[in-house]
Amino acid sequence: LIPEAEGIGLDDILHFTADGQFSLVGRRGRVVKIEDKRISLDDIEHRLLALDGIREAAALTVTRGGRQGIGVLLVLNEAVRQQHEQSKTAQELAWRRALRPWLEPVAVPRYWRIVDEIPVNSMNKRVTAQLQELFHEDP
Repeated sequence: LIPEAEGIGLDDILHFTADGQFSLVGRRGRVVKIEDKRISLDDIEHRLLALDGIREAAALTVTRGGRQGIGVLLVLNEAVRQQHEQSKTAQELAWRRALRPWLEPVAVPRYWRIVDEIPVNSMNKRVTAQLQELFHEDP
């Protein structure tokens, strides 16, 4: 069925049974589907890290009012953090504009959180549920 001996790489995770059947378990990497578009959370983070003053970034899905959108946690350098404190709306608008050439409109973050550090567990891994808690209420 597959001409290449090494197979074909998929973004899907498959579970095979002894009788040769398989079921779709999920997606590899950090690709989510919002409004019928596949969105790479890794790509959003990569694009954010390319912007001046952003030291760390974590992107995730946030559900509000039955709609999904992208939320990001950012760790900023001191100069950009002060700028953000002076004009939060203007800074977030500038980031949105900077991301538009590279991201689908639905992939541009709608929810922004500035943190001192991105929370990790004891194994130094990000726990999505813990990150999502930071979006439960607007500050």
